[in-house]
Amino acid sequence: MLVLEALDLAYREGGAASLTMAAVARRAGMSKRTLYEIFADRGALFAAYFDKVGCQFIRDLPPEAVRLPFAERMTLILEPREECPTALPLEIFRCIIAEAPARPEMAREFMQKLRQRAMGIVQTEMDRAIRDGEIRQVDTGLAAAILLDMIHQNLVVQLMEPGAEQSLEDRRRRFHAALDIALGGLGRTGARRRQADAVS
Repeated sequence: MLVLEALDLAYREGGAASLTMAAVARRAGMSKRTLYEIFADRGALFAAYFDKVGCQFIRDLPPEAVRLPFAERMTLILEPREECPTALPLEIFRCIIAEAPARPEMAREFMQKLRQRAMGIVQTEMDRAIRDGEIRQVDTGLAAAILLDMIHQNLVVQLMEPGAEQSLEDRRRRFHAALDIALGGLGRTGARRRQADAVS
């Protein structure tokens, strides 16, 4: 989309200071009023950008992979595959956090939209795994949220320490460690062990 390309170009040319509706409108060759007709506010623009680049962080499960084991499905969906080509996602988070005190509703809506897709994909596969007897019965909404939090490096660390961003290798290692922990907690053998401990 032209506007989202303009957002990326504006950041490459002017850094964080260029992440304004006016700067993006200029780069897209339109008026700021026209841009506001497309996106209600900067939060909506940022959310649309994350929709565009979301496949770098989480992917839809291919139809042909539906019958694969749960762990393999999670790997296809969540395993990091590439380095992020730009620091723009982090700068967007900085902008949202900076505006949150004055515009909490915008920040809240942005975070809800950002989380909604990832949660939906992971929760769907957890529900499928329960139906197929691959994992024990759990609150899949809560389990999906915990797994996603374990997979990704703490955002505050990345925002406070620009040099602390993990390499692709480190991100993959963290993903597999988080998945192993999740499988240990969700597995049917783990459930039986906890029941036996409770009886004893």
